[in-house]
Amino acid sequence: MTRNIKFRLTVLLPLLSLAVMATGCSNNKEFVKKIDDFQTSVNLTTTAIGTYYLELNSFERELYLQERLLDPSKEVLTTERNPKDPSKIIPTALAGRVFSAESIKARTDAIRLLGAYGRNLAELAGTDAPARVAAASKVLGENLGRLGTTFDNLTGDQTAKKFVAPAGALSAAFGVIGQLVLEEKRDAALTKAIQEAAPQVRIIIDLLEEDLETVIVLQQLTGTKAALTELITYYNKNRQNLNLEERRKALDEIYRAQERYDIAVAFNPSGLMSSLRDAHEALVKYATSDRTPQNLASLVSSLEVFKERAETVAAAVSQLHDLKKGTL
Repeated sequence: MTRNIKFRLTVLLPLLSLAVMATGCSNNKEFVKKIDDFQTSVNLTTTAIGTYYLELNSFERELYLQERLLDPSKEVLTTERNPKDPSKIIPTALAGRVFSAESIKARTDAIRLLGAYGRNLAELAGTDAPARVAAASKVLGENLGRLGTTFDNLTGDQTAKKFVAPAGALSAAFGVIGQLVLEEKRDAALTKAIQEAAPQVRIIIDLLEEDLETVIVLQQLTGTKAALTELITYYNKNRQNLNLEERRKALDEIYRAQERYDIAVAFNPSGLMSSLRDAHEALVKYATSDRTPQNLASLVSSLEVFKERAETVAAAVSQLHDLKKGTL
């Protein structure tokens, strides 16, 4: 009996070990793939949000000029007097800018670096290449430091200063994390990434979301609605004096304006920040777990939602661009 038990153990233990190794290998491959998907989603997010920022200024100008096209009594001005202080000259939408090119780049860089942080956090949790991860942590810390300096120098940007402290704290944390990884203190590095870096990431996501909600989304909704209303009012007022071709052109403009408004209502870009936040929290949870298949399944689910949201908003941005060009 004893000999039979020993024989069975001798045969089964190696098989069990192989099964565990196979499962671990499978989990690792799935993990690596999903982190690659996460990075792709971050890239889509950066491009989509960047487009919203970049088109903000031109969108204001379009509305301004459309108003003057439909109402010839209104003069085209590059500047006008501030009604509260006539001694001051302020730019109209034709010359003014909601965000400077430097402000826009700083924000898209922030999103990109949040993606690099997420990847770094994931690799800290499962890396077998400490030298590479240490080097990536060092570069990330340096880039975050430069980003903090950039925000600090954006004197004309009212919300820029809010980004300085969290970017600086992240930079300092990753400067230490890289060294800890090199010293083969991965657990300490992971702890620092969770306890010191993660809260700063949350602050930056909140600030970007606030930007989108209070400036971009609000402007998209009110602006597209105003553009649609102006076009409809103009058509109703002048339709009897328009020939067939002029009516067709006016109705095409109304159609595209309605489509733009519908997209602005349906696809809120700030939702991308919410999905990025959920993906980040899932990464934090996975990094602090025992990384079982169940933990991996939870991470994969959150990353999938983020991926789908990024792809949806990217498609909406592309459609808005085509409507703007008149190709739809």
